[in-house]
Amino acid sequence: MAKDWTVQVHLDDSTGAVIATATLIDENDGTLSASAQFRSATPDTAVSQCQFELAAARALQRLSDALITAASR
Repeated sequence: MAKDWTVQVHLDDSTGAVIATATLIDENDGTLSASAQFRSATPDTAVSQCQFELAAARALQRLSDALITAASR
């Protein structure tokens, strides 16, 4: 049996921080989501240039943890 999963990452920076939501979509079993935010504590431009990537990575990491927890049940 083959399965196809889709992961969608939504990024929003309208609040002054970047909020990322990662959603795993399985046509048969529904969805699983996790969110994370990144707010730079410093005006360092190197950090601010990768804020979307850092927020997305954190959300994907939390989604991974949630998937492992769900599979363990």
